[in-house]
Amino acid sequence: TNMKQRTALLVLLLCSVGLLFGCEHELVDDPAGRISGYWECAKIQTDENVYENTLPVSDNVEVPLYAFYSMAFADDGTGYIVPSGWPYHADDRQKDGFRWTYENNILTLNGSDNNTLSLEYTNGQLFMDMGDDVKMWLNKVDKFTEYDSDKWLNEMEDADK
Repeated sequence: TNMKQRTALLVLLLCSVGLLFGCEHELVDDPAGRISGYWECAKIQTDENVYENTLPVSDNVEVPLYAFYSMAFADDGTGYIVPSGWPYHADDRQKDGFRWTYENNILTLNGSDNNTLSLEYTNGQLFMDMGDDVKMWLNKVDKFTEYDSDKWLNEMEDADK
């Protein structure tokens, strides 16, 4: 269906950003600790829809947006993107790592392969325009919310029966 195709495209876009980055270290200026910490996707807007907190992936199954996209920012200017699903292991953090800087409410992520991604800090959220009419907002959280991706896959299989 068209909904499943759009959902698949959205998931691919979100996951592909995570493949762009490597890891290095530098000091970072983070006034008032705005950026350092954990961030989870809370809202996605496409050209046709706005999804808050959950994304319908079938007629009967909705998945929390944090299960698709989360980020962590350390005080030392490093960070990592959490790909879809849990658990997330330390060696994956190196693979999906980046360096970050923050200036004038713009957060810049620099991957080891010279790829750059910019997010805007606004109203206590991080905002990212992902292109292709997809926009995403992340909220700061105390710790990552765990999500059982096997449960989601089982729900998807049950919904398709």
